[in-house]
Amino acid sequence: MGEGGFFKSKTKGVSQFWQTLHKVKNLFKWGAVFKVRNENHCNFWEDCWTGEVPVAVSHAHLFRMVRDPGCSVSDCWDEGEWVMDFRRSLTTEEYNNWVDLTNSLRGFCLETQESDMVS
Repeated sequence: MGEGGFFKSKTKGVSQFWQTLHKVKNLFKWGAVFKVRNENHCNFWEDCWTGEVPVAVSHAHLFRMVRDPGCSVSDCWDEGEWVMDFRRSLTTEEYNNWVDLTNSLRGFCLETQESDMVS
């Protein structure tokens, strides 16, 4: 299946059964919350790991400006700080929103085990 598991796998050249599963794969994520154990497999913006909604939903204005919307949690963590590469400089208000987001993430400890989905 490759790195990233089912949610990152491709549909080209696979069975009809697998293609059908992919048509409804987003339904599998509804109501699921990720517990980050392996930050390499959890998408920072699109997986629901910080609360009840993905960061892309709770901070949509920042998500629209991010350079790599598919980045993992580990891509955004550098030497004990949350970092992000945006396509342009942030305004004062946008920067304050980024600071609010990073402050809200202070309680998350990153471990080096496999990622789980907990419903």
